[in-house]
Amino acid sequence: MLKLFFMRNLMSELSIKTLSVVIPAYNEAERIIVTLKKLNFSLESLGIPYEIIIVDDGSGDSTSEVACSLQNSNFKLISYKPNRGKGYAVRMGLGAAKGEYVIFMDADGSTDLAYLERFLHLILNHDYDIIIGSRTVSGSCLPIKQNLWRRITGIVFRALVRILFFLPYSDTQCGFKMFSSTCLKMLLPRCDADGFIFDIEMLYQARKLGLNVIEVGVKWNNDDDSRVNLINGPIKMFVDLLKLRLKTFIK
Repeated sequence: MLKLFFMRNLMSELSIKTLSVVIPAYNEAERIIVTLKKLNFSLESLGIPYEIIIVDDGSGDSTSEVACSLQNSNFKLISYKPNRGKGYAVRMGLGAAKGEYVIFMDADGSTDLAYLERFLHLILNHDYDIIIGSRTVSGSCLPIKQNLWRRITGIVFRALVRILFFLPYSDTQCGFKMFSSTCLKMLLPRCDADGFIFDIEMLYQARKLGLNVIEVGVKWNNDDDSRVNLINGPIKMFVDLLKLRLKTFIK
């Protein structure tokens, strides 16, 4: 109780108008209800105004119905068909967010929700526009490791990102990123990648705009029930990476 009281008073002193949390979801009926309950509890504990935006990206299961079954006034659902890709879903959620600060996270809840509070402190007490969670920098923790194939493809992918885009971040793909609403107004019109490559496009455009970005280590639990195919997924991401680089040259 003492810890909860301390958190409420500490966060109220920061005068946050609203925090928006965006969750892109594709066929997440079995996992999303657990994530939403944990997230709602964490946000209530912080004692700040918030909204949770679930973006059902053309799911073929009951993701929307499960999300709506919780009947929480802080939950908002965006649903459409057909499936458009994670990048499209995240942009839809970020564009609909009303919060002064906006974070998007994965539906599997892989990142420890304690980092919500840490990210808020960082973005409010420093001149950051974007905070990106990382599984590779100092301070990160991975109790459950990815399999060898994912680790290998991840190393190759990160190397290509550095070579092609000169981004100084060691992990662009972790699904836990916070933005100020001001920077999103500048960033979203410059982004149109629909697939998993959207993180790189956003960070590349943020760098071109001179936005202040920091990479922070997080505790991340690997979930083998990934929506990225082990073989076709990495190949498509590599192809999309090259297409994005070509598009930035043309523009």
